[in-house]
Amino acid sequence: TKSTESSYTELPQSEIILNGNGNTALTSNSKIPVKACGRSLLIDRSSTNSLHEFQMALQTILQMQDQSFDIVDSADAVIASDIALQDAVGAGRLPLSVTLADTSIHYIENRREELAQMQWKLVRDKMKACQADVQTLCREVKEVKAQLDVQRKDNAAEAEALRSELHAVIGTVKKESQEGLHQMGELSNSIIHMLKSETNKREFDIQAVEHKLHQLRNSVDREHADRKAEHE
Repeated sequence: TKSTESSYTELPQSEIILNGNGNTALTSNSKIPVKACGRSLLIDRSSTNSLHEFQMALQTILQMQDQSFDIVDSADAVIASDIALQDAVGAGRLPLSVTLADTSIHYIENRREELAQMQWKLVRDKMKACQADVQTLCREVKEVKAQLDVQRKDNAAEAEALRSELHAVIGTVKKESQEGLHQMGELSNSIIHMLKSETNKREFDIQAVEHKLHQLRNSVDREHADRKAEHE
């Protein structure tokens, strides 16, 4: 927020000034230097009126709400009360050094452990769900395989029945064709025999006619010769 941004600024190294006692002199009457979690900051002097306000300001600035901090001055004296904080600021034992308190570290570690447990639980739940999905898939694959086996057997039985029926039909057609060919052969032989008989009969008739014609011609010739002999 705007109020949080205006309550502190980063402290460049060029603005750190040491007083005659080796402490950091205040660069401004409204700001005090603070080293917090590896950062150098300038925090409003009004935030040092009480240790609680200073803790709240640190939580807001560092975005670590509900965390506690251990505070020491430049002489490594622990600041655990409002008077100690005001005395350190007033005496210029700056910059103040801020680290996470053991309780906060334990809290963060516990939270990390809780998050790890939650993540592990999510992983286990996901693995269980995946295992359930795999088992379901395996069962479905087995069912499909069983159905395919049944269908393959049915298809094989139908193919065998069709093959047998086809062989039977082919055998029947072949037998009928052979019988038909035999009958046609016999009919052909009969027709050929009839034709030969008819041909022979006609040849005999022709020969008989020719014989009669020959006899008739001889008779005519004799009669003609007789008449010619009578006229002479």
